[in-house]
Amino acid sequence: MMKERLRKSIVRAVFIFLWGWLMHYFYIEEGQIDIFKMWLLIGFPFGIYKIHLWLIPKNLDIGGTVGVWTMNIIIGCIMGGFVVIGYILRLLYDVFTVMVERVW
Repeated sequence: MMKERLRKSIVRAVFIFLWGWLMHYFYIEEGQIDIFKMWLLIGFPFGIYKIHLWLIPKNLDIGGTVGVWTMNIIIGCIMGGFVVIGYILRLLYDVFTVMVERVW
């Protein structure tokens, strides 16, 4: 049971690191890391999946509709950044518990 959870955590972490490596071309500007862009780009696939409440643009023109959808995506990306941190912390916890199990 614990080994299966550890395997899932490792697969998620590998995907996070690969995704971060692919996106680093977009969040590095003039040799500096833009933390906000990094947070949004790395959190995108995890936050869009986890967001359950979408604001639906109703009775708006095209500018309002684009604004509401942009806000949905930005909120999802910010949530995804927290999900990524949670996945990394879960990986560290799983690795620690497996190590403790093997020692005891």
